[in-house]
Amino acid sequence: MAKLQEGLLRHRPILSKLLQDFASDRLPSCLLFTGPSGIGKRLTAYTLAQELNCVTKLNLLDEACGQCGHCVRIAKKQSEAIFELAPEQTGHPIKIDQARAAIAWLDLQKLAKTRFLIIDQAEQLNLAAANSLLKTLEEPPAHTYIILIASFPRRLLPTIRSRSVQVIFSGLNPIELRKLLPDYPNWIIEASFGQMGRAQQLWQWQQAGLRDLAINWIRRWLKGLQLIDENDRNIIGERESLGQLLQL
Repeated sequence: MAKLQEGLLRHRPILSKLLQDFASDRLPSCLLFTGPSGIGKRLTAYTLAQELNCVTKLNLLDEACGQCGHCVRIAKKQSEAIFELAPEQTGHPIKIDQARAAIAWLDLQKLAKTRFLIIDQAEQLNLAAANSLLKTLEEPPAHTYIILIASFPRRLLPTIRSRSVQVIFSGLNPIELRKLLPDYPNWIIEASFGQMGRAQQLWQWQQAGLRDLAINWIRRWLKGLQLIDENDRNIIGERESLGQLLQL
């Protein structure tokens, strides 16, 4: 989907407000996107970058074309206009070396109309990385915007929160989620609580047979039988699979 705005649904009003702020030269240089994980905060950040770098738009409030080189590269996460900073592995911190790489990128020659430093899971910044970014957050280079994305903003340093303007996102309702995921079963739509990422995760677990195994566990427990039999041992031998089963 090269035209990213088509996937926003509920968050289009947020995008529209940000574009209006930009058009009137009131868009803050540092934004903090907050809300549950997997609801489209990161997609909105990339969509904003696409809207502000599309070369065919005649009016800022028009939609990006989704076809020019800038639009396509941003949709493919291959754009010179965006640097994304995120944990190298799930649950790991964002380290100072990663933050320094982002700062070095900001010193390079600008090759797009506007540039974006997107910090995903910003609450994972370790202390050294967070402190190294403070000056950049307060005074980014011209035509550069920094978007921090956090599901738990209270975990961010107060000095980082004070340098950013918060934008609050809410989860999708079941009808909106169904439009985006027409082939997903109803139980996933209901159990994802409006989170796209959560729905995709549940789909993967179902494809791996974990949901059926979880249901069988419940049936055995209700009948007073042993929860785990020999056929289950290979699956639950992995710590990650056991955690997924317990969540299901």
